[in-house]
Amino acid sequence: MKGGMEVDSVIMRYGEHTVLSDVYLKCSVGDIVGIFGRNGSGKTTLFNIIYGTCKAENSFVRIDGQVMEKGAFRCGKVGYLPQNDFFPEHLRIKEIFSLLPQGAADMEDEVLVRVWENRAGELSGGELRYLEIMYILWSGFKYLILDEPFSGLAPVVVEKLQGILKGYSAEKGIIIADHDYRSVAGMVNRFCMLDGGALREIGSLEELRGIYLL
Repeated sequence: MKGGMEVDSVIMRYGEHTVLSDVYLKCSVGDIVGIFGRNGSGKTTLFNIIYGTCKAENSFVRIDGQVMEKGAFRCGKVGYLPQNDFFPEHLRIKEIFSLLPQGAADMEDEVLVRVWENRAGELSGGELRYLEIMYILWSGFKYLILDEPFSGLAPVVVEKLQGILKGYSAEKGIIIADHDYRSVAGMVNRFCMLDGGALREIGSLEELRGIYLL
């Protein structure tokens, strides 16, 4: 049985505007795939289609050989970090992280220790984003989709997370997009550009820089 998270033949239109046109994407364990494109190019739409929170005009999603009829979230192997915060504001951090499998979280993580008794709504934007990323990582998903994970984070935190994600890529497949392409480009092993509704793989960081400088 073939492994990997694979999406094929994705078509999405809003009226006469084609957002995604016959998109194909595959991510295997060991991959960190960067999806690059300007604002409005359809990256978030593609992620929602893969995960199953948006219905495309046409799409085909397969996870480790299993066809997903109604979204990848149903198989329990795919974790999705959306752009918007997802921790319930009224819950304390200790309540949220107690939902993880026992022993999954690093209980000595300095941010987690510092805000353990706080409610999610009391955290700064940077603290909240960091913990949401770590929660997704510790949840045990085999494949991760991360949409704008570094938004609002200080450079030192971004650098820390880059190292953490690289380490986890040995056992996970990761798809990631961020408006600051430089934060993503240095950690990925595959570069994909979404433009004009089409997704194409590009060969190098140098080629990516050239596209963004056009």
